[in-house]
Amino acid sequence: MYLTSTDPEDGPAVDLNLLSTEEEADALAGGIKIYSDLTRSEALRSRVISNVFPDGSLVPEEFDVLRTVVRKYATSTLHVTASAPMGPKGSRTAVTDSSGRVHGVVGLRVADASVLPDVTSQATNAAVVMAAEKLTSAWTTG
Repeated sequence: MYLTSTDPEDGPAVDLNLLSTEEEADALAGGIKIYSDLTRSEALRSRVISNVFPDGSLVPEEFDVLRTVVRKYATSTLHVTASAPMGPKGSRTAVTDSSGRVHGVVGLRVADASVLPDVTSQATNAAVVMAAEKLTSAWTTG
């Protein structure tokens, strides 16, 4: 996530870096190809109406074409986390300190999923509530 301007009304840009390597694109396209091949099998063919992308285009059978289309439509349904992770000042990846203060910015604190140092392996809700409770209580006591 990064700022696109100095105007506080402009939202940040979020680049999730999806399918940023050929290996990632190949893995996703490969999974879709397996699914598509299975749904064309004799056992499942009668149960599937169609395999289409959001624009209504059919899932292509040719792998290279499929990989190109997958890159066009890939999105995330995950909660964005770890975009302003906690860590010590001077750390290459840390944006906030253990109190949620943004390094180098006076008066700005963060208490949401972005302070988590990594994406959690379960739903983010509980981790975010815990972090927000801890961080905001520290703000009022210290």
